[in-house]
Amino acid sequence: MPVVNTRVDARMVHGQVAVIWTPALQTQRIIVANDEAAASEMERASLRMSAPASMFLSVLTVEQAAANLNTTRYGDQRIFLVFRTVDDVKRFKVFGGQVAELTIGNIAHKDGSRALRQSVSVTDDEIATVDWLVDHGTPVFLQTVPNDPRQDFQAVAHK
Repeated sequence: MPVVNTRVDARMVHGQVAVIWTPALQTQRIIVANDEAAASEMERASLRMSAPASMFLSVLTVEQAAANLNTTRYGDQRIFLVFRTVDDVKRFKVFGGQVAELTIGNIAHKDGSRALRQSVSVTDDEIATVDWLVDHGTPVFLQTVPNDPRQDFQAVAHK
């Protein structure tokens, strides 16, 4: 399955994803993998409105995304796989999903988090989850938009 980018973005589909990333990656389908979004008709409708009209959009549970991407369901479509949290990515891998590398673009500030860059604030638990992903073969980078330089997540988080 040609997943051309896997991204964590707390807002999932918004201007950066719809207007900047999808053309840069020449994607044909965005798959949002998040259980809460998949269970909410209102959130699915909002995500559909945010996606480019020319783009296929699937809003799936993490388990459904892993299962679908392990088949030929999407043919040769270029897929942009988007998660809300790093925990979603970990669960995706546990369900058998493949992640060649992960880009973290936006994680909102919350109590107990610290900023790694302007749009990424993480808790110690999120850092531990990223460490688990790296230990299980997934390099993780910070990158807001395609023309930003990529930074190794662990190098920034552990300094």
